[in-house]
Amino acid sequence: MKPIVRIRPSVKAFIVYAGKILIVKQKVVDRGLERILHTIPGGGVEPGESSHDALLREVMEEVGLTIEIQRPVGGWDFVLHTSEQNIRIVCSGYQCTLIGEPTVDVTKNPAQYEDIFEVLWLTKEEILQSTEIFKNPDMRKALERVVV
Repeated sequence: MKPIVRIRPSVKAFIVYAGKILIVKQKVVDRGLERILHTIPGGGVEPGESSHDALLREVMEEVGLTIEIQRPVGGWDFVLHTSEQNIRIVCSGYQCTLIGEPTVDVTKNPAQYEDIFEVLWLTKEEILQSTEIFKNPDMRKALERVVV
């Protein structure tokens, strides 16, 4: 197994609107296999960028929404296996509210390895009952702290 050669700080948004949370479905390649991932918008913090600025940017890039960051709700990590290296992604999750209409646009994402193809607005209970969404136990704990 390849060693972890990089640690990447990341931010994720639990976007709450009308009692529901935005979930994105994306195709990812892990260990050379394509799979479908149910997650929330967010991504890496660039050098010199604050966590809040990164989250606002990532949400706009991935789903075209403007948000207001309310509060941190938890952290989790996982290892991303690429063909070149293993990267430990260290995530900070934030509860956010939507500013404006919930019109999602996934066509303008500049990230070459992210393929978001569907969005869902689900209740917290629907997410917690699912076996496909948020398999990471620390991510589920963060979701439990989200107030809808």
